[in-house]
Amino acid sequence: SSDVCSSDLEEEITKAMKQAMTDNPAWANLKAVQNNRVIYLPSKLFLLNPGLQTPEAMARLVKEAYGINVTF
Repeated sequence: SSDVCSSDLEEEITKAMKQAMTDNPAWANLKAVQNNRVIYLPSKLFLLNPGLQTPEAMARLVKEAYGINVTF
């Protein structure tokens, strides 16, 4: 059995993505990467179609991009 919770997994994924972006010259040359302004979105909402979680996904995107809290 696994004792890893989903938030730990998300943190590990984000850490790996950050490392991959800084190690890859194609990504490392982007200003957002250089200035640590990349937004990492949770895979449960953005990897595939979020289905019933679409409002939550859109609220998260608006918050991350514009700093606006959206509630439904």
